[in-house]
Amino acid sequence: MIWTWKKRVFTPIDLAGGLLVVAGLSVMVWFGWLKRDSAALELDQIRNQTTDMQSEHSRLQKIIARSQLEYQQTKESAEREGKLVTQLELEDRLRGFRDLTGHHGWTDLQIIPVQWRSAEDVAEQTFNVTATCTYEQLLNFFHDFEVSSNWADISYFKAAAAPKAFLDTPEQCTVEFTLHFYSGYTASKPNA
Repeated sequence: MIWTWKKRVFTPIDLAGGLLVVAGLSVMVWFGWLKRDSAALELDQIRNQTTDMQSEHSRLQKIIARSQLEYQQTKESAEREGKLVTQLELEDRLRGFRDLTGHHGWTDLQIIPVQWRSAEDVAEQTFNVTATCTYEQLLNFFHDFEVSSNWADISYFKAAAAPKAFLDTPEQCTVEFTLHFYSGYTASKPNA
């Protein structure tokens, strides 16, 4: 079949070629001009992410500087108050801790060493502690622990009501926390 247009004759091959050219131009427009906008958008997003990352880096640097200052102030304060000992007297500290929990009526006490680490001139020994006591015994223990001369800290604290054995007994709780003992730097790991 032959089509004509103003005295020009087109064959089916001419029409197929024309359709192929139109398809090629469409692909070029799609991947060229239209995709150029999405590439510019992606580039803007990358620039924004870079700016956000730089501001986050700056914020973290300020936090690190503030933490180092707080560390130095805490260390100096501990040295002035005589709480920063030159060795990690672990056995004495654990014995004192056990005596304190026993004085307050804690039972089923378990102290499990977790890690020892040191940074610059401070050493830290960490323990996981579990026990059973009443809520009143727990509060009294925390009061005495707070006023003790040990440079120690408690983190990850959890207390849950224990099942009552008898109706007339005070409500017991099971206690879990992480105990941290600190001391002046020691070059080697203590024997626990």
